Order: sequence, then structure tokens, then C-alpha cells
Amino acid sequence: MGGLEIAVFLSELVACYLVWRLWHSDELLLFKVFYSVVVFIPFLGPFFVLWSANIPSRQPLEFQDRSKYTTDVFDRWRRVIDEKNPHTKFRIWQGITKGDKNDENSP
Repeated sequence: MGGLEIAVFLSELVACYLVWRLWHSDELLLFKVFYSVVVFIPFLGPFFVLWSANIPSRQPLEFQDRSKYTTDVFDRWRRVIDEKNPHTKFRIWQGITKGDKNDENSP
């Protein structure tokens, strides 16, 4: 076996590991299929997948900028901003950030 065949073999071994790691991640199915095809291109595939597949996980809904879906950006936080009592303000804020829909203080 020559040096090129060994390098291709090692590249494909890394590709197999990356496919296994990719299919055990919480990526979207479209990304999993695309990266699974691209990763088996010798040499460049594993580097491309390592470089581009580390997409950070989604932020919780409360921390996302949803301004295009509503006319008022401050609707969700209005009660927190308007509240004067710091203990109540903290309780309302905690209910919003934990996503507690049953909390009487959450909007």
C-alpha cells in the first residue's frame, strides 16, 4: 500500500467517526444527510464537516429575537419592566425564562 492509499484510508476512517457523531447529534435531518454525503470526499470532506457542522444549538424561545413575528418587541417582557417590586419582578422574570406557562405571573 502506498502513502496515498493510507492517507485516503485514514481520511475515510475520520469520515466514519464524523458520520457517527453527526447522526447522534441534534442537527436537522437535512443537515445530517448533506454532511453525510460531503464527509466522504477524501481529505476535504472531513475538514469541511468539522469546520461547518459545529452549529451552535438554538437559544431558548425567550432569548430569541422574534420581532418579525410580532409588532411589539417588548410584549413578553412588559410585565417585568413595569413591575416595581424587585421580588415580584424576579419571580415574573424567572417564570418567563424557565418557560413556565402555568405560572400565574407569566404573560
